[in-house]
Amino acid sequence: MKKLLYTFLITIVSVSLFAQTKISSPVLIAPEDNEINQMPDVLLDWNPVAGVGQVTYEAQLSDNDAFTDPVIFNVSVSSTSTENLLFGKSYFWRVRATDDVGTSDWSTTFTFTVFSSLNLNKPDDGSSGENPDVALSWKNKVGGNAGTPISGFTYVDCQVDTSYFWGIDQVPVTTDLNSVFFLANDNGYAVGDGGVILHNDGTAWTEETSNTVKDLFDIYMLSETNGIAVGKTGTVVINDGGTWEEATDIPTDNDLLAISVLDENNIWVVGKSGTILYADASGPVIQDSPTSKDLTGVFALSTNDVWAVGKSGTIIHFDGSEWTEVASPTSKSLSDVFFTDASNGWAVGKIGKILHYDGTEWTEANTSVSFDLESIYLLNANLGWAVGKDGEIASFDGNTWTPTTSGSANTLNSVFMLDEDNIWLAGDQGTIVVWTGNGFTSPAAFIRSTTIDSTGVMMNQLLFGTKYYWRVRARHDLDTSSWSSVRAFSTLDKVTLTEPTNNSSDQMLDVMLKWQAVSGTFTYIYEVCRVPDFSLPCTSFSENNQANAQGLRYDSTYYWRVKAAHTKDTTDWSDVWSFTTINTVFLVSPDNGDTTVILPVLEWDSLTGTDGYVVQYDLSDSFENAVPNIVEVPATKYNVVYPLEKGKIYYWRVKAFHDGDTTGWSETRHFLTEPEQGLDDYFTKNTVTIFPNPASSELNITIVSPEKKNVEIKVLNLLGKEVITENYTFSQEANTKKIDVRNLINGIYILQLNSNGSIFSRKLIIDK
Repeated sequence: MKKLLYTFLITIVSVSLFAQTKISSPVLIAPEDNEINQMPDVLLDWNPVAGVGQVTYEAQLSDNDAFTDPVIFNVSVSSTSTENLLFGKSYFWRVRATDDVGTSDWSTTFTFTVFSSLNLNKPDDGSSGENPDVALSWKNKVGGNAGTPISGFTYVDCQVDTSYFWGIDQVPVTTDLNSVFFLANDNGYAVGDGGVILHNDGTAWTEETSNTVKDLFDIYMLSETNGIAVGKTGTVVINDGGTWEEATDIPTDNDLLAISVLDENNIWVVGKSGTILYADASGPVIQDSPTSKDLTGVFALSTNDVWAVGKSGTIIHFDGSEWTEVASPTSKSLSDVFFTDASNGWAVGKIGKILHYDGTEWTEANTSVSFDLESIYLLNANLGWAVGKDGEIASFDGNTWTPTTSGSANTLNSVFMLDEDNIWLAGDQGTIVVWTGNGFTSPAAFIRSTTIDSTGVMMNQLLFGTKYYWRVRARHDLDTSSWSSVRAFSTLDKVTLTEPTNNSSDQMLDVMLKWQAVSGTFTYIYEVCRVPDFSLPCTSFSENNQANAQGLRYDSTYYWRVKAAHTKDTTDWSDVWSFTTINTVFLVSPDNGDTTVILPVLEWDSLTGTDGYVVQYDLSDSFENAVPNIVEVPATKYNVVYPLEKGKIYYWRVKAFHDGDTTGWSETRHFLTEPEQGLDDYFTKNTVTIFPNPASSELNITIVSPEKKNVEIKVLNLLGKEVITENYTFSQEANTKKIDVRNLINGIYILQLNSNGSIFSRKLIIDK
C-alpha cells in the first residue's frame, strides 16, 4: 500500500512541474511600436522574463511582418543592438525566450522606421553676410530637440553649390503677389495688391490692365481669354475676350479671398466673415454659411463635394444642398485646402499645421514643418508643395512633408503646378520663384565629408557676394540616407568700415583705420586717397582688420575704402568713408588769465603721428618779437628758460609739424606773471572784496585802506583785450566802486587792479 502511494505522489509532482514551466513571452519596450526616426544601430530592448535554469532570447528583425528571411539575434540579455540598417526603411521585430524547460510564444510584433535624413542646424536659411569660411552644421538629433541622438553611421556628406532647383523670375512690379495660375508653361498669370495682373508668355512677365486698383487675392483661368480674379471689398474682375473688366453685380462688399472653378457655370468664392459666393449661368448669389469666421481657401471636387477652410481651424463642406461645419483637429487658422480625390485632401495653416483628410475624417499630420503656410498644391497623391512665411517651402513625397528653401526670403502666398517640372511660386515684393530642376549640378558643386563624431564642416575660400545652397546626408557601409532639406546662405559682398566714423574731423596723421574682420581671408587691401575717385596711387595691404594711415598731411580730407581677399576671390570695395586731419594743437595750461611764475611751463595735448611742435610766447598778441622754440615728440610741454618780466601779460601759442608740413597755430592764450616784490604791498596789506561774482549787471569793488590811493581798474576778456577801463581814487577806510557790466556778454573775464605797479588780479564771471 505504501509503495503504491509513493508512486502516485511522484507522478503528481512530475506532472505539476512540467505543467507550469512554459516560459512567458517577453514584453517589448523600445523602440515602441510605429516609432520613427530610429538609428541604423537601434537598440532592441524588452523586459526580461523568469524561467527555469538559464534564460536566453531569440530576437528576429525583418523588413516584413511575415518574418521571411529574418536577421536573428541570439542573446542571453534582454536587449541587442542592430547595425547598418537601411535609411528610411521600416522594420518589424519580435522576441521569444527559452529556458531549460522550453520556449515561449513570440512576443507582440513591433515596427519602427529608420530615419531618412538629417536635420540642418546653422546657418539659418536665408542668412546673409557669411564669411568665406562659414561653418555648416547639422543637428545631433533627428526628430526635434527631444528626438533621437544620431548614431549608427560612419560619415556625413555636405554638398554645396551655387545652383538650385528654384530660381527667381524678373517681374515688372514690386507689389505683393497673392496668387499664380498657369494654363501652360508659356501662358501664366499672377495677381496682387493694387489690382496688379501679370501675364507670362514663356519668356517674360508683363503687366496687363486690370481696370481696378483694389488688391486681388486669387485668380483662375479657364482659357487665355476667359478668367476671373477676386479681391478686396467684393471686387471681381473678369476676362471675357482678352480684356479685364470689373463686375458690377457682386452681392457683397466683403473681401473675397479664394476661388475654385469646376467650369464657367460652377464657381465658388469665399472670403471675410464666412462669405460664400456661388456663380452659375444665372449669375452670382450668396450661399448660406455655417460660420462667420473668415474663409481663406476653397476647393471644389464636384457640384456636391466642395470644401472650404479658414480662421481658427474652421473646416466646412458643401454636399450639393447645404454647407455644414466639419470637426477640425486644430484651432490654428488654416489658409488653403487642396484635394487630389475625394478621399485624399490636405489643408495648411499657421505654425506649420498640415491636416489630412482620408475620406472619413481630418487628422493632423506629423511633420517637422514649423513655419506659417499660405498655399498648397498637389500634382498627385505622391507629389506636392506647400509654401509660406519667409520663403520657406515644404515638399511632399507621398509619405513625408519635408521643409526646404525656395531661395527667396520673401513670404510666398501661392503655389501652382502644371507637372513635376513646371512649378511656380508667387509672393511678397513681386516675388516669382520658378522650378529649374538644376540644383547641385553646376561646376561649382562640391562635397565635403566628415565622420559622425563631427556635427559640422568648415568651408574655406567660398566666393564673396555669392548665394550658396547646401544639404547633408548620412552613410554607412551598406546604405546612404536621403539628402536633408536644403538651406541657402549668402557670403558677404563687402567689408564694413568701423573707425574713424564717416566724415569725422581732427584725425591724427597716424589715424588707425579699422573695419570688421572677415575670417577666411589672408589679406586686406585698403586705399587712402585725397580724391574720392581714388585715381591717385594710394593702395596698401594689411594682414589685420586695421592699419595706420601713412603719408597724411594736416588739414586735409581723405577718402578710404577696404576689400578682403583670399586666393580665389576678393570682396567688392567697402563703402567710401572720409575723414579730415587735424589742423591745430589743443592747449592745456596755463589757462587764460592764470597768474604764473616767471619761468612757467607751457603744456598742450599730444598729436600722434607728428614730428614735433613750435612754441611761441610774447608780450604782444601779434608775436612780433617771439622766437620759435622747437619741442620734439614725445614731449608736450615747454619750460620757459629765460625769466619773464614780472607783472606782465604774456601771450602764447603752439603748432605741430611733420615732414615739412605744419598745422595752423593753436588758439592764443594769455597769462599774467607774478608781480615785482614790494610793489604789491598796497593790495596785500589792505582788504579787497569783489562781489557779486558771478555778476550780471553791476560789480562792486571794496577796498579797506588806511590811506587815499588812486587805482586803475581794468576788465579783460580771455584774449587779453581790455573791455572796461576806469580810474578811481579810494579814500581812507572802507569805500566801494561800482562797475557797470551790463554790456558784457556771458563768459569768463580777468579783473585787474593796478596802483603804482602793485597789481591785483581775479577771475570774473559774467552770468546774466
